[in-house]
Amino acid sequence: MYQVAKDPTKLEPFERGSVGDAWMAFYHNDLRRAASDFDKACTPSDAPLAGRAAQGYPCVGRARTHLELARFFAIEAHLDRVAQRQFFKHRIEHSEDVLPSVHQPYFEGIVRLHSGDRAGGVALLTAYADSPGADAYLSALARRIVGGLGNDPLVDRVWGGGAALAPDGSFADLKGTSATRAYAARLDFIAVVAAGDVAKAGTMFRSLSHNDADLREELQGSESLLAPTIHLHDTAFLHAMSRYHALNVLLAAANAPDLGALRSAANRLLGQPPGDLGAPPSLDDGLALLVFSSVPTPADLWAEERSWPDRTATLTRLGKAVPELNKPPTRDLGDLDPFVNGSNVVKLGLGELLGDAGPAGANMNSDMGLAERFQARLLMERAWQYQRSFDVRLEGDDGADLANAGVAAKSLFELALDKTPSPPNSRLKAARISYRNDPPFLADMARAHLDTRHPYDANEFVRPMTDLYPELIATREALASLDSAWNPARKGSVR
Repeated sequence: MYQVAKDPTKLEPFERGSVGDAWMAFYHNDLRRAASDFDKACTPSDAPLAGRAAQGYPCVGRARTHLELARFFAIEAHLDRVAQRQFFKHRIEHSEDVLPSVHQPYFEGIVRLHSGDRAGGVALLTAYADSPGADAYLSALARRIVGGLGNDPLVDRVWGGGAALAPDGSFADLKGTSATRAYAARLDFIAVVAAGDVAKAGTMFRSLSHNDADLREELQGSESLLAPTIHLHDTAFLHAMSRYHALNVLLAAANAPDLGALRSAANRLLGQPPGDLGAPPSLDDGLALLVFSSVPTPADLWAEERSWPDRTATLTRLGKAVPELNKPPTRDLGDLDPFVNGSNVVKLGLGELLGDAGPAGANMNSDMGLAERFQARLLMERAWQYQRSFDVRLEGDDGADLANAGVAAKSLFELALDKTPSPPNSRLKAARISYRNDPPFLADMARAHLDTRHPYDANEFVRPMTDLYPELIATREALASLDSAWNPARKGSVR
């Protein structure tokens, strides 16, 4: 964006007509609208970036937007899985706090499969299939999953961690029940995504109802006159949403020689080998890969992809000039201050450079928050570095470094947060989305709060987004249930 501040005419290809509207939506992180507009304008091709300016780079915009959505749903899938895993664990260990569930063995078995515990998942699904009160559809599906792991490409793709597509797979042979109608519809969508059929999946997605749980269970044993209910669901749908958007990235990028980093990221989210990234384009040719982002150069984008999952390419490069940015993270929370001070030095220096770049530089920095956004990038890279360097993730148990490095990572995300978002419409503002608060970042915020055992605070970053992304209603309910279990209003009460 420094190049744009120096020469604002470089933005002209991104400001024309309906494609310009799509880029503006992308700038404001209105990703659903941007994706819709870019999808209509993009005709995929293998043309190099240097020849795409006249059209406004719609396919680059499509690929970048869908990649953001793929990352977003991948993080939300992790968040959802861990919230469910912790809730089921609490119900077993503290049965006095949570009312019993007939159908927990099925959904806990599914969560265990998604968590890599195949033996535990198979045992729970096998027990559920023959249990009294089991839903007929879930019972048949449990048998299909148990028998299909290692044998059925669709089952392996959805629940077994398999990377291969399943073009011939289907769940049409299973007879649904009224209680599981929404789940059956989602599984049909999941199967089409697993087959790699983007067009059909897009049509099916528009017909899905997100307000209905995969199974809604009334819990027995409450002293209240109103029977508490719990909404149960399979995280596989959020994984499928991530894969659906990753497939869109591959369609948009085609075999263009200078979009290798986008294809690599999409392949990784699909569980596939990244493939050959090729060489990054020049800064001038690759502007469409960077505009309205916090990544400074195409070379940084390629370096991040090659070093995945470290994600510290910018810190590593700038650390040569600002040593505080390149010092290894420690468990001492006091070490945050030197890093934050170093990021402030970069922000102030970048602000001065932008002001000196040309007549429009200072105004562009003020209007678009370029220096602040770049500082936020540094803070996020440091947070990701903490998460990679220490045991901070909540899984079956608390991370061993939750109280120090986990808190440090969450604090860095909070410093990067745009606390007074001013997007162009009320729906984005209600969701806390702005040009700095993109959906993947807000999902990272939620995940960091859950890692430090604060499901209510995590939900403060999920609940507001359910208006724009109703697919997250299930995650909202999972976090609310976990919060009720960990912090019950009264004994035996859980929503």
